[in-house]
Amino acid sequence: MFNSRLYWEQRYKNGDNSGSGSYGNLVTFKADAINDFIANYSIHKVIDWGCGDGNLCRMIKCDEYLGFDVSATTVDNCTRELGNEKRKFICYDGGLIDVQEKGDICLSIDVIFHLVEDDVYENYMHNPFNNSQKYVCIYSFDGEIKNTANHVKYRKFSELISMKFPHVKLIKYVKNQYPRKKNSSPETTSWCDFYFYEV
Repeated sequence: MFNSRLYWEQRYKNGDNSGSGSYGNLVTFKADAINDFIANYSIHKVIDWGCGDGNLCRMIKCDEYLGFDVSATTVDNCTRELGNEKRKFICYDGGLIDVQEKGDICLSIDVIFHLVEDDVYENYMHNPFNNSQKYVCIYSFDGEIKNTANHVKYRKFSELISMKFPHVKLIKYVKNQYPRKKNSSPETTSWCDFYFYEV
C-alpha cells in the first residue's frame, strides 16, 4: 500500500526537490498571488502546511512563517538553510495537529493531490482550517483526473470543505496563468488554481 509520507521522505533523502511546481514560472506565479493577498489582507503570520524544500518559502513576504512537512529530511534542510527566529520549520506525522500559535493565513500549496490515502487526506484538511485565525489558501485542482502517477490523486476538495467546514467562505479565486492543456509541458504548466477562504 502506498505511503505518501514515506514517499516524500525518501524523495528528499535521495536529494530530489519538491518538483517543477516549486521552480521557474510556476513558483513565481504562486509567490506573486500569495504575496498580493498578504499585502492586501494585512497578513503577518503564515503557516504553511507542506513547506516542501522551502523554495516557495524563500519568496513569501511575511513577518513570521511556520512551515510544516512530513519529511524530517526536508525540515532539517529548510531549518539549516532558511530558519531563524521568524522562520521556523516543524516535522509532523501527517495526522491531526493542534497548533497553539495560530496564523493569519494557512497555506496548502500543491499538497492535496499528493495525499493519495483517504484518511491522510481527511486528517490533513482539518489542519489549515483549524489553525488559521483569518484565512486559508489552497492551491490545487478541484476535481478528479484519472491515469496519474502513484503519488498523485486529484480530488474535489471543495465538497469536503462544504461538508466539514460549512462556516468558511470562498472570497477569492485566482486562475492559473499557466494552465495545463493537451500536449503542454508538465514542467511549466499546472492544473491547479488558487482558492482563498475566510474562516
